[in-house]
Amino acid sequence: MKIRSTIIGVIIVLAILIVLVLWCEKKGPPETPPTAAFVTNTVLPVVTVSNQPMNVANRTNALTAKTVNNSVSPSNSPSENKAERAMGLLSTYNDVPIDFYGRAIDQFGSAVDAAAVNFSVRIMNGQESTVKRGQVMTDGNGFFTITEYKGQDLGLVPQKAGYALATTSTLFKYSHLEDHPYVSDPNNPAVIKMWKLQGAEPLIHFSIKARIPHDGTPAIFNLHTGMMVNAGGDLVVRLESPSEPNSSQQYDWRVTIQPVDGGIISSDVRLESRLGAPDSGYDSEFDINYQKGVKPWSSAFHGGFYFKGHDGSSYGKFDFGIVIYAMKDGLVPITLDGYVNPAGSRNLEIDPKLVTEAHP
Repeated sequence: MKIRSTIIGVIIVLAILIVLVLWCEKKGPPETPPTAAFVTNTVLPVVTVSNQPMNVANRTNALTAKTVNNSVSPSNSPSENKAERAMGLLSTYNDVPIDFYGRAIDQFGSAVDAAAVNFSVRIMNGQESTVKRGQVMTDGNGFFTITEYKGQDLGLVPQKAGYALATTSTLFKYSHLEDHPYVSDPNNPAVIKMWKLQGAEPLIHFSIKARIPHDGTPAIFNLHTGMMVNAGGDLVVRLESPSEPNSSQQYDWRVTIQPVDGGIISSDVRLESRLGAPDSGYDSEFDINYQKGVKPWSSAFHGGFYFKGHDGSSYGKFDFGIVIYAMKDGLVPITLDGYVNPAGSRNLEIDPKLVTEAHP
């Protein structure tokens, strides 16, 4: 009886073991986490704009790998498309052949020969951002040519002992991104003016700070004495503006600068660089006129001028400034700073040893 019970127990244990083995085989081995797919020997492209490579994040986004049926293909990202468009734009419009034809002359219209014309070509084409420099010499008639370059603009710095550059701007913009790109003409070379130094003459320096009325009443200045006067003088300034200008809103205002019995010409050259007053081209007065709602608009002004006074008996140069929003008690501050040659010469070269301060 005991033997029978033992045999039955062994059979039951064996049956349980067989069931466990079959269940494990059916389930299979333990699942392992999926491994990431790697792409080897893949080089990410580096897109360069203005000679600066894209950062790592952008380069990674520019070639995003995605696995479809075990294949990898790049996807176009917004950053990559923008970079490509920028490169194409710069390459098409900003990489322009530089052909320049010029002539250097002095204030008397004579050719400036053997002048060294230093030049720089700025390049920004999507592949590189740099400046190439060189030098050419003017010939016996003052002519010079610069060719065989490509870029967005050309800057010139002519030099010769005994001369000073008088042309106000020597930057020529060739880029087709400009509204009016420069185009050089071999039959009509650009004129570069170089002032032939004559040697300084005695000058009077004036530096005037004053307040003038806003209602158009003339303010008269004697530049030889540096004083505001009631009559005579060398320069008359008239201002018309509101009595209480609102700094938060636009308004109409106007200033007129009028040399006494003379003329005036505006100049954007630094005061020290205005070496000689022009012999012609003067207007009887200069108007500074700002209107509400008309651009550009400002409540202040600063500019430079040449002038001749008293029928050419004196020539000079000065900077003028006015600040309408600083009005106080109906008076507006202005500044006049410059030099006058009292001998009737157009020579405005400055030698501190020959300069006298204006005084009553």
